[in-house]
Amino acid sequence: AQSRLKKAKLLLVGLSSISCELIKNLVLCGINTLTLADDRSVQNDDIDLGFLYEKTSLGQKRNVSAIKRAQALNGMVQILCEDNIDIGFLSEQYKDFSELIISLDFHGGILGEWTSYSEKFRSL
Repeated sequence: AQSRLKKAKLLLVGLSSISCELIKNLVLCGINTLTLADDRSVQNDDIDLGFLYEKTSLGQKRNVSAIKRAQALNGMVQILCEDNIDIGFLSEQYKDFSELIISLDFHGGILGEWTSYSEKFRSL
């Protein structure tokens, strides 16, 4: 199981408040690669609810801001950023990743789109 973790490449889409805990746990486990895909900026709520953000992060990209503290947890994990959260782009760009974690605020038909996209990971 540990060797699979060390080879795992995960794509985390959306950096909600719960994502900070997910990132912490994944990085401490020692996965190979974690890509943080998010297109939003740090707001006051993010700083209040997520330990990965500092007050100086206000207005900066959430994925970029989270890397510094996340990387400090385990320097052996490769943590990358992705600003484009378009489903078509992600499905092509990250098709070789082993897992997908979706942590978005769902509204309208977006849930169905992401559910369809996540089906590819069930067959691996």
